[in-house]
Amino acid sequence: MREQTMWRIAILSLLVPMTAFGGFRVSTVKKDAKRGDSFYGAPSAIDNSPDTAWIVDPEAENVGQWIEIDLPIGQVDKVAVMIGWESSDKAFKDHSRIKTARVDLYTQADAEDTGTHVAEHPLSFEDKRGWQVIDIPDTAVGSDYFGGKLRLTVTEVYEGLDYPYLAVSEVLVHLKEIEAATTFREEPATSQGEHLPIAMLDRDKRSYWASESAESPASFRVEADGFGLSGIGIHPGPATHARPKVVELSTGDAAKTVTLENSGEMQWFALPSLIGYTGSTWGAVEVKVVETYPGSKASGVAISEVQLKATNYEGL
Repeated sequence: MREQTMWRIAILSLLVPMTAFGGFRVSTVKKDAKRGDSFYGAPSAIDNSPDTAWIVDPEAENVGQWIEIDLPIGQVDKVAVMIGWESSDKAFKDHSRIKTARVDLYTQADAEDTGTHVAEHPLSFEDKRGWQVIDIPDTAVGSDYFGGKLRLTVTEVYEGLDYPYLAVSEVLVHLKEIEAATTFREEPATSQGEHLPIAMLDRDKRSYWASESAESPASFRVEADGFGLSGIGIHPGPATHARPKVVELSTGDAAKTVTLENSGEMQWFALPSLIGYTGSTWGAVEVKVVETYPGSKASGVAISEVQLKATNYEGL
């Protein structure tokens, strides 16, 4: 799994627009001769895996260490952190965790610019496992053609029981979302009568697509050309038809499973982030209905609307 994640991050630099690709770096890294000197480096803090972690050099002080993530043109909205090593309760308590930190935001004017400082915000975290999402004042980064970067610097730690050095499983920058022009890359394989796939994209919740039956392949692929995707909204169809309950969302080789409520309302889900910020998903999103709520009259799966959200646009 670790090797697949590293391969995906490396390949991603060849697949997305250069101004969109986010670099990432840290101040110090714990070296590991068996696993490789970069095993505990920056990629381990942006790989969507709580089992891995950025670990500070044991010979360095925890306070003052930092992780830096390059960002596209957009607005920084929140910062989310798993403050310790999330692989187990023991690993979390044994290693030091972030207690307070400082976020510095920079914007770049061109490729040679190292960044102009635009904002600074203090962050405080509880000593607990899981994501902690801190809302900060919306701050624009980037110029006409270049983005910016965020640096998170550790200012205080919770001490580890066995190991004094810091371990951090995940850091994710939340950018402000915008609507994206959603289209089909691949339509569903079947339709029921007049309930065609285009109904899912017409912004009219009264119309809907329906498959021939609940057993029919209920999958399709949507995209928003040029946008960095961050979320997807699914509006189930009428209760007369089967409604999606469990849905698998796939973007490249990253996938997640979500559960919808049995209601006729739009429901939003975050897409996997690949390189440290929301909206770092590119290309098509496959939507596959795995389980349904039964309909009162018809067996076909019905969906009224599908919409994508993004945080940045690189289709210039």
